[in-house]
Amino acid sequence: MNHLIGRQAILEVSDPWEFGSEHGAGPFAASIDTASPQGLILKLASPLTYKGLIFRSVVATARHDDKPLDTITDHGFTPVNLTPIPLHQDTSPEDAFGAAAQWRGWHLIGGIRRR
Repeated sequence: MNHLIGRQAILEVSDPWEFGSEHGAGPFAASIDTASPQGLILKLASPLTYKGLIFRSVVATARHDDKPLDTITDHGFTPVNLTPIPLHQDTSPEDAFGAAAQWRGWHLIGGIRRR
């Protein structure tokens, strides 16, 4: 998955509905900062605020087993779960992936494609 690091990406958010009414569904420009079998860390071109949380990075994990993240292309969107990383929080990739795996609060649902 290292071939994805540094690539530009586009995100769209389909759920929750309230996110879309506040920000729209996207597209949101991002770059792939970290890639591992656990997921991707994406840095958004501009920070977003939702539910009182300001974030500029998200952890993207595959939403469906049959659509792994290493197969993202510039054609069509790959379904993902998106977990925000708070803007003020310095988080190692391992911590970010662990938090995404154990997340019990809200997260975003959408899709990613390369740009």
